[in-house]
Amino acid sequence: YIPVVSGNSAISDGSIEVIVVEQSGSGYNNYTTGSFPLPTDIEIDNNPLYYGLDPSAANVADYYNNCLIKITSGDAINQYRVITDYFITDGRRVAVIDSPFTATVRATDSYEIYPYVIISDTSATSTIPCVARAIVSPLSGNNISRVEVLNSGQGYRTGAATLSPAASVG
Repeated sequence: YIPVVSGNSAISDGSIEVIVVEQSGSGYNNYTTGSFPLPTDIEIDNNPLYYGLDPSAANVADYYNNCLIKITSGDAINQYRVITDYFITDGRRVAVIDSPFTATVRATDSYEIYPYVIISDTSATSTIPCVARAIVSPLSGNNISRVEVLNSGQGYRTGAATLSPAASVG
């Protein structure tokens, strides 16, 4: 839904506030929650794009590619980034993000990883991109139970929301 209410300062023109799931799919196993285990898992080798995930994360390369990682505790709470690469090296599960967090992330801070919902502006009018993530329900075959809009964007007239999981997810 795109609000068309005029004069409401809480809603930006052409923002996307709600995305309705029409086809929930199944088998979206590429989600996890956890915390950064050690201080050495934060900005690995002083690279602000490399983060070591909890040992419970998947042991399959590329598994979390095209997912969003959202910090759920600590100074960087509610910040999110797109995972552009995921690999395993020496038993460490490493997520590579698209840009550095702007607040400090510390060991034991918690995170959630869910599939990134790609919002396509089919009218080519948006000025600020909408960002959303698909919340997966493990109770129903790992289908998409809802979409959480993290940034409602601005300037949309029409759009489409899709998922693009990595091939390793299946």
